[in-house]
Parts: sequence; structure tokens; C-alpha cells
Amino acid sequence: MFKWSGVLLALMASPLYALSCSEPDVARIFKVVDEDPTPWVIVHGTLDFDREDLPEYDWDDPENTVPVTRVQAKFDGHSLTRQGFTARFRKPVTLEVECNEVWCAWDPPGEYMAFLRQDGDQYATASVACGPYLIWKPSKAQLRQARRCLRGGSCQPK
Repeated sequence: MFKWSGVLLALMASPLYALSCSEPDVARIFKVVDEDPTPWVIVHGTLDFDREDLPEYDWDDPENTVPVTRVQAKFDGHSLTRQGFTARFRKPVTLEVECNEVWCAWDPPGEYMAFLRQDGDQYATASVACGPYLIWKPSKAQLRQARRCLRGGSCQPK
């Protein structure tokens, strides 16, 4: 029993255990995309894709791990207007999944508030460590904050 508690303590002290993400700051993300000359769309709904398309970190040959894999996805929901998430948004989206030094980002299909880059009629978003462009199961407060920011209300990053 004591032998295993030592192993658990060692694991808890490792960098992998230390990797934790704080709640996404919608105002901070909004400021970043608002200052970008590229058009962005904020959407809320369901992101769906085939999990088999997600990359895997190559533990045997890390140099063989592709840094970014583009996964075709579908988003079904609504885009943000001054009145809220009211404009129907049902479009294909490219999910850019990033792999770093020891693992690949992984977002499950499901409910999201997403910040999507727009290039003509194409949309893309990045799946990276700790967000920030995909907020899984956003809270009502996060959805309200996005609307406040878009309407020019209080939008101060934490």
C-alpha cells in the first residue's frame, strides 16, 4: 500500500499532472480576435467530427508526430448577433488539432462556444492546450459575456 502511495505522489509531482487549465476568459479571447484583421465568428452549438481522424502522439518516434492535423468537422448551432446567439449556423468547419512536445490536444465532439476564423465561406478553429478558441459546455455566464463584448458592453479580461 505505501509503495503505491509513493508512486502516486511521484506522478502528481510530474509536469503532466501539473497541466491544468483554468476556465476560459471569454473577454480575453474576444479582445484577441477583435484585434485580428481576419474576420471571426462566435458560434454556440454542437461540434461533430469523427474521433478516428484525431492525431495521436507518436511515442516511439516523436519527430514523426505531425504538429497540426486538420480534421473536417460540422458545426450545428447559432452565431452571435447583437441580440444573442440567434443566427442559424450549420456549416463545415476545419478543426486544427495541435500536437506539442508530449501530447496532442483533444476535444470531444459535443456542445461548444467556438471562435471561428473566417476565410471566405470557409471556417476554422484551433484545438490547442487549454483552449482558448473552443469552450466546451460553456456556462450561461460565458455566453452572456460574449454577447456583452459584441455589443460593446463591459469586456474586461480577468
